[in-house]
Amino acid sequence: EMGLLERPPAHRDVQDVVVHVEPHPLFARRGPDLIRELPVTMTQAALGARVRFGGLEGSLEVAVPPGTQPGETLTVKGGGLPDLRGGRGNLHVAVRVTIPTRLSAEQRNLLEALSREIDERPGEEGKSVDGGSRRAGGKRRAKRPPRPILDRMKDLLK
Repeated sequence: EMGLLERPPAHRDVQDVVVHVEPHPLFARRGPDLIRELPVTMTQAALGARVRFGGLEGSLEVAVPPGTQPGETLTVKGGGLPDLRGGRGNLHVAVRVTIPTRLSAEQRNLLEALSREIDERPGEEGKSVDGGSRRAGGKRRAKRPPRPILDRMKDLLK
């Protein structure tokens, strides 16, 4: 009679190996794909920029398109881990927009002027509302709030 851990005679030389992977401070792993946050300034998000950051095996660069919203995910093809079936996974970069906590008087004046220029108005619960995007005929369409980043990452990796 076989015990729970014994194998049939044809598989006596087969061994089970259990590997525990410690969490990385910057990267989350989903198969061969990696996920990380990338802090960008509000001006980089608004105007667009090429941003350098540390990848798993060295420095990488990603293009942040103009108008990038907080929580948007950018993909670096082949920036993930080697895939056992060949090739490499991707690196998914979740944009985290950093807002300055201290402004000089000149910076504050510039931001206030920009706010007036784009017609921002205070909205509900202290949020700022830009009135949504314009449709043909000048009608405004309400913007939907962005989905939480973890939900978007899960959808991306399905």
